[in-house]
Amino acid sequence: EIPTGAYLLRMVPQSVFNKKFPNRSYRKFVGAAMLRLCLGYIFLLNVFVILVKATGVLDIFYDVLALQFISELDDIAFSLCKLDVLGKQLQRACTAKLFQTEFEKQEFRKTRKASIFLKSVYVVNLVVFVTPMAVFSQRQMNGYYQCNTIKVDFGDAVWGGSL
Repeated sequence: EIPTGAYLLRMVPQSVFNKKFPNRSYRKFVGAAMLRLCLGYIFLLNVFVILVKATGVLDIFYDVLALQFISELDDIAFSLCKLDVLGKQLQRACTAKLFQTEFEKQEFRKTRKASIFLKSVYVVNLVVFVTPMAVFSQRQMNGYYQCNTIKVDFGDAVWGGSL
């Protein structure tokens, strides 16, 4: 969701949007793209919480799998609406010209503020996700996460059938 939202904000400036869709609101378009960015960050935050709170590898796998399924539900619902499974009104809404429009690549000399904002989003993502990965990888290679001792408790009972 994060790359898609940033791509939409970067590739569709207000002038081009207003030319193609004069009766649509550019503010709503930007709001939807920003919500998409927020959804992506919430998803990543949720994955982080799952990793911190999980007790086993299978728990992590199943939780992330469920999270991915939930994030795909909107795409599934959109496809079902396009097929007229959920009604004619939703089918007309999902097959509108708006969803099939392609925008040409735009130059950013005119929209410098948007370009700086989106480039800073990419840099922040890079720093926030690559730095911890590098730190944890280095610690793992140095053996920081390996156990130093193993304690085994056999109990006080004596096995009578051992002889």
